[in-house]
Amino acid sequence: MVTAGIYMITRTHVMFEAAPLSAEVVAWVGALTAILAATIAVAQMDIKRVLAYSTVSQLGFMIAAVGLGGYVAGMFHLVTHAFFKALLFLGSGSVIQALERGAHHTHDHADPQDMRNMGGLWGRLPITKWVYVIGALALVGLPPLSGFFSKDEILLDAFKHNQPIFWVLIAAAFLTAFYMGRQLLMVFFGQPRTAAAGAATESAPVVTAPLIVLAVLSMAGGLLNWPGLHWFSDWLGHTLGEHEVLPFNWFVAGLSTGLAIVALGMAYGLYNAAYRRAVDGDPLQNVLGPVFGWLRNKWYVDELYGFLIVRPFNTLSQITARALDLSGVDASFTNLGELARATGRGLSRFQRGYARGYALVMFVGVVVVLALFLVVR
Repeated sequence: MVTAGIYMITRTHVMFEAAPLSAEVVAWVGALTAILAATIAVAQMDIKRVLAYSTVSQLGFMIAAVGLGGYVAGMFHLVTHAFFKALLFLGSGSVIQALERGAHHTHDHADPQDMRNMGGLWGRLPITKWVYVIGALALVGLPPLSGFFSKDEILLDAFKHNQPIFWVLIAAAFLTAFYMGRQLLMVFFGQPRTAAAGAATESAPVVTAPLIVLAVLSMAGGLLNWPGLHWFSDWLGHTLGEHEVLPFNWFVAGLSTGLAIVALGMAYGLYNAAYRRAVDGDPLQNVLGPVFGWLRNKWYVDELYGFLIVRPFNTLSQITARALDLSGVDASFTNLGELARATGRGLSRFQRGYARGYALVMFVGVVVVLALFLVVR
């Protein structure tokens, strides 16, 4: 599901190049998806939910790229994103398991996926903490990690072909750095906010070994399309044919890196000492006010979908059921049943159980048959 859309558009790029308006619609859908999902991620408390909306946001980057004709950039980010997002999801699983082990020893059954119940894990997870930081910074796009090269190629394509989309993606990249900085601070830094976090222990090698492999790929994945070498671009050239290869742009790279550092600094300023206890309020809520509730509730997209689609569909189904099913189909079969019962009651009058009655009927039948024969003759 994650890979199909980007691959399909890239594989059928000839059709999209023949329909520039459709390609531009694709690019805008991707850009708006990137910024919308990023705004939702900044207010989530579940460690995996942050990563889930981050994935949606990064898919928006890829869709924007292929919509702008940056097929290599979109596919390149798809590959590097597979490295560091797999690392982050599996790393979050290691964190959750660590809290569950702590809960087993302390009988503290706080939600092990809620980041408010974490904190202080830096000193307790010596392997998970480092690989998780690598994955987070690769997602943020800091050099020399893989995400820096793949995301900047997308931004460069947008910078050259569609400036409004470029600035939307820059804003999404800024929010990416902010919510990942927020997550790192809430999960690993400060003091443990629950007994389970205070008793957490590192995962077994069967868990940490794949994380290390993915961390290496997250660091070295940029070599696939290193500026000046373009191995990945040349490989895709067999499918894409002649395609534009943009040179490294120091302005785009510097702007995205600088904004990422600023966003990480903002996250540090807000969350470094924010959560002393699991029940403390989110400092971002003090900054955003009511808007934070909208972000936390995913802009009420589910509720809007329910109001516009689900509720009318259910209402229409009920009306249809009453009008067609109950009044039509059910009534028809009910009437057929009543007809059968009425017929049975009518015929039952001839079945009295008296032999003289049956003899009389047979006699009358014989007379009628004979009369017919006489008339016909």
